[in-house]
Amino acid sequence: MDKTDIIRRFETVLHHREFSVYAFCRRMRVAYSTFYELLKEKCGMSPGRYAENRRLERSLCLMVENNHTLKQIARRSGYPNYQTFYFAFKRRTGESPSDIKQRLEEGEAGRRIVEEMSNRLWQPPCKTAFRVVNTPGPAI
Repeated sequence: MDKTDIIRRFETVLHHREFSVYAFCRRMRVAYSTFYELLKEKCGMSPGRYAENRRLERSLCLMVENNHTLKQIARRSGYPNYQTFYFAFKRRTGESPSDIKQRLEEGEAGRRIVEEMSNRLWQPPCKTAFRVVNTPGPAI
């Protein structure tokens, strides 16, 4: 299995609430330090920060859909509860989930908000060659 496959598999599991970077590494039979260096090289960030960015991106996309409560969005994004989601969202974007949801409900363009928030998450951008999911953020 090559490096790209490992990152692709990482993408498929990081939205699960029971997700753990260490458990993922054990399952993939790769040392955490090796995986850390791989993501650091490709994306300029740790596996934990990468996972959090992807979860927050997913939450933004679910907010744009406007079919879910914030508690449902937290669960569907992989957070164990709303409080954990709230603090991660606020810390990383500078705004609360309810503020963003309200902006969307008041008619602000969803795509623009997602791009604006995504730009706050992905600093520095990944240096990779393909995109795993169809959301803003780095290509993997």
